[in-house]
Order: sequence, then C-alpha cells, then structure tokens
Amino acid sequence: MTTQEIDLSEFIEVSKPVGYSCWYRTIDITAEQREKLDAALATPSITAEAISRVLAKWGFRKGGATIRNHRAGTCGCFNG
Repeated sequence: MTTQEIDLSEFIEVSKPVGYSCWYRTIDITAEQREKLDAALATPSITAEAISRVLAKWGFRKGGATIRNHRAGTCGCFNG
C-alpha cells in the first residue's frame, strides 16, 4: 500500500499550526527591508542564521529555526 492510499488526515490535521501568526506576517519593517528580506529568503545560499543576524541588526530577535520553518512552509503563513 502506498502513502497515497493510506488515510493520513489525522496526521495532517495536527500538523497545522494553531492560533499563531508567523513572525513574517507580524514583523514591522520598511518596504525596502521587506524587499531585501524576501530576496534573502528566496536565496538558498543565504542561511537562516545569516537572516537572523540581519534581523537582529534591524531590532528583531528571530532564531534560525523560526526562519527555517517559514522557508519550509510549515508556519502560519502557509497553514493558517
């Protein structure tokens, strides 16, 4: 039996974030910063840790794991 034939709905349901907004949606940055952030997020050679360090310079403390979740599409932006 393949995974396409198996009902995984109970796993999928509990994988969805509950009751939070992703940092990406709530961070208050300028249009220029948003453009730079979007470009950095779309560039695989720029690590999540590098993005985290730049965000810290901008006054926002966001860890690499949080940024990786957004990049992977497992945050509230994609599932909320």
